Amino acid sequence: MKPIFNSHQMFSNLISHQKGIGLLEVMVALSLLAIAVLGYAGMQVRSAKVGLEADNNTRAVEFARDLHERMRINREGTKVFEGNYNTKTSAKNCRTANCTPNELAQFDFSVVAQNAEKMAMDIAIRQCPMAGTAEKRHCIFVAWGKTTPTIGAADTDCISDTLIYANDAQCIFMESFSYAKP
Repeated sequence: MKPIFNSHQMFSNLISHQKGIGLLEVMVALSLLAIAVLGYAGMQVRSAKVGLEADNNTRAVEFARDLHERMRINREGTKVFEGNYNTKTSAKNCRTANCTPNELAQFDFSVVAQNAEKMAMDIAIRQCPMAGTAEKRHCIFVAWGKTTPTIGAADTDCISDTLIYANDAQCIFMESFSYAKP
C-alpha cells in the first residue's frame, strides 16, 4: 500500500521550485532598512540641535545670574542702568584701579558682555516693560543666534511688550529689581 502523505517527496518538490531568495524580497528588505537608517540619522541630528540649544540656554542663564549678582552687590552702581544699557565700550579696569560705584557697574557689565561675546551671545539691560516708575525693574537679556536682546514685535526681538517670548527666539530674560536707594 502506498502512503497517502509523503513528507519527503513534498519537501523535495518545494526545494526544486524555490532556488533562493527572490530579488523582490531583497529590495523590500533593503528599502525598509534604508528608511530605518534615515530615521535614526534624523533623530541624531535633532538630538544634537536640542543639546546645543540646551547648552546655550544654560550658559545664558549663567551670564544673566552673574550680571544680576554683580548688580545686587553694587547697589549704588545700578543707577547707571536707568533705561536701556547695552554699551560695549571698554570700561575702566576696576581690578587694577580704584573705581566709583558707577565705574564698577560699567566694568561689571563690560566683563560679562565680553564673556558672553566669546560664546557668540549678546547681553543687554533694559527697563522691563509694564514696570511702573516706582518699581525700577530691569530685565537682563541674553540672546544668541539670530535673536537680538531687545523688546518689540520683530521676528528678531527676544520678547514682546507683554513679556511673551517671540516665536523661535533664542534668548532668555531675567527680571532684576533695582537695589539702588532712591
